[in-house]
Amino acid sequence: MGIDFELIYGEDSLTLAAVAAGLSGDFNGDGNVDGTDFLAWQRDPSLGSLSDWQNNFGAASALSASASAIPEPTAAMLSAVALLGLCCRCRYLSDS
Repeated sequence: MGIDFELIYGEDSLTLAAVAAGLSGDFNGDGNVDGTDFLAWQRDPSLGSLSDWQNNFGAASALSASASAIPEPTAAMLSAVALLGLCCRCRYLSDS
């Protein structure tokens, strides 16, 4: 069994996932055999055998990766400046 690489586009992210090639019933190539594969098969039965999907439903590739969003540096900097401003304001009010 080989390894395929898949690009997953999110709203603010791009992920490279390594998935095992040839997972029977994974008609959309996302590394999981789930309802989206069944929907893909319904739209195009020539993708594969329904029995492959039935036998492997719920299976996931051991190499499938999941992504989490990483905030942009500008957002972290803006948060730090806002926190610094609040700290300075609290110190100014306590001195009065």
